[in-house]
Amino acid sequence: MARSRSNTPPKKSTQVNRVVFSPSSTRNSDNGSINSSTHPKLQSKESADNEKRRRVEKVARAKERREAMLKRVRMEKKVMLFSSIVAFLSLFPVWIMAVFTDHWFNVRQSDEALQKAFNVSLSEQDVFIYSNAGLWRMCHHFQTAGRSRQTCSYFSIFLGRDDSGRSPSTLNEHVIDYTRAQICFAFISVLLMVMTIVAAFYTFKNSRYVYKRLASCLYFMTTITVLAVQEVLGTSVNYADGAKLYPQGSHVSYGFSYYLGWSVFLVYLVNGCMFLVMSRKVKYDDDDDIDGGQIMGR
Repeated sequence: MARSRSNTPPKKSTQVNRVVFSPSSTRNSDNGSINSSTHPKLQSKESADNEKRRRVEKVARAKERREAMLKRVRMEKKVMLFSSIVAFLSLFPVWIMAVFTDHWFNVRQSDEALQKAFNVSLSEQDVFIYSNAGLWRMCHHFQTAGRSRQTCSYFSIFLGRDDSGRSPSTLNEHVIDYTRAQICFAFISVLLMVMTIVAAFYTFKNSRYVYKRLASCLYFMTTITVLAVQEVLGTSVNYADGAKLYPQGSHVSYGFSYYLGWSVFLVYLVNGCMFLVMSRKVKYDDDDDIDGGQIMGR
């Protein structure tokens, strides 16, 4: 019996290794796994919010710039409309009246010469009082036996015609050349003024900067032709006065048509500069394309 007991194999002890998980360790491990998994999402959401905020700010800035630009464009259109109306009035009432009137310059006899002429003249002899002339003709005013008499004659453009009864100041070869030049420039200026006004009003229909610059160039070309008319006429008067083609003792002065021509010159010069300044190209930022796009035609 005792031997049998000693031969019986000992029972193996089965011990289970239990791992005890504390709540704190579970919470920490869970929190660690949650933070690590949700951190990129929070970051992307925050960046999306920032991007949205920047987008809203860009839209607000773009709208402010657009409103300021529209306000400036409206003001420019008002100024250009006013200048175009002034240019139109400078053509038809002012320049046309100046071209077709005979008061560009006056040749008036001095008081001493008049007194001397009246003392020595006979009762039926003409006494020269004054002359007024334009681009086309000259009118002479005489006094005969207490009565005034006026004779007008057109300037000679070509020699060889019947020039009897014309003033020597209109028959000089150089004066004829000046007359042809000023008449040609006057015609060209009228045509350019019509083209300029049409181009200026067309810019309100199509406000691209190209058409504004075209109108500006036409304004400057018209200014040059008006200046040529003024200078050629002044040179002709100075030449005739220096060559003693006017009556002795007379003096020359410019009339109201001459000064109307200078006023037209200034109007078209200012309008040309104005259209040139307002035809500048406006550069936009990328933000101006937001909500409405760019203002075309600038």
